[in-house]
Parts: sequence; C-alpha cells; structure tokens
Amino acid sequence: MKSYVPPDPAKIQAAKDAGKVTIDVLEPGKRASISFRDYQKAGDKLTVEIDRVLAVTVSTYLDSATDVVTLNARMGQLNDSTSYTSGITLNSQAKKLTVTVQNTGYRMQMWSQVQLPRVCGELPLGSEWQLVEASTVRLPSVFGKIDGSSR
Repeated sequence: MKSYVPPDPAKIQAAKDAGKVTIDVLEPGKRASISFRDYQKAGDKLTVEIDRVLAVTVSTYLDSATDVVTLNARMGQLNDSTSYTSGITLNSQAKKLTVTVQNTGYRMQMWSQVQLPRVCGELPLGSEWQLVEASTVRLPSVFGKIDGSSR
C-alpha cells in the first residue's frame, strides 16, 4: 500500500499518457475526483478527491496562432471556504501587454453583525433600511445626517 500514498508523480503521468484518467464532479463548483486506472497494476485504480480550485490557467490566441494570450487566475478562500478570484494576470507578448489585477479585502459579514447607529424615535411607516456595502447602512432621508452617536 505504500506505493499508493503519497501518489507517485511518474505513475500519475503514465496513467495520463495512457489515457486512463477520468474526472468526476462530486459537487459542482466545490468538489471533484480524479481517477487513475491501472495506476500500480492492471485493474487497480487510484482516486484523488479535490475540494477546491487553486488556479485556472488559459493559453489561447487572438487572431492567429502566433498572437498567443495567456491568463492565470489564482483563487483565494475566505474563512467560510467561499472561493474567489484573488488575482488575475493576462499576458499578450505579441501586443506587448500585461494586465495584473489583485482582489483583496474580501470579508464575510453576517446580517446579524451589521451595527446600526442609535437614533431617537421609530422609523416612519413605509421607510426602509438599505444595505449599501457590508459595512455601510443607508438610512431613510427623514433622519437627515446621522453621526452614529446616541441622542
């Protein structure tokens, strides 16, 4: 059994080269498994389960095959396991263009954690609270300017 764990990269490559690899989606967007048939010996199978995407890499071209474009997207993960694109690099050598985008500052905020400023009185009938951002709440205009302090 030692020849199965950890998996041997050369045996994985051999299974791939022989066309004996299958991918099954277990939970769309979340989990998948990769199976390598005849990994160690005829008739056996090694299956690896993957629970998140770490990166997406694309290699393509624009108008002609000599106009190569590559895209590398790195995935990040929030504390609750939500995946997001943490960075993207687009490169076109023929156009002498590289674009890099970094996505930072993501955080989860539960509705119950939104802290509203203290105000006197009650909301007039028909007024609504509007969530603008995870940390900003817009109050109905009837209150005017509110500094968040108690009155």
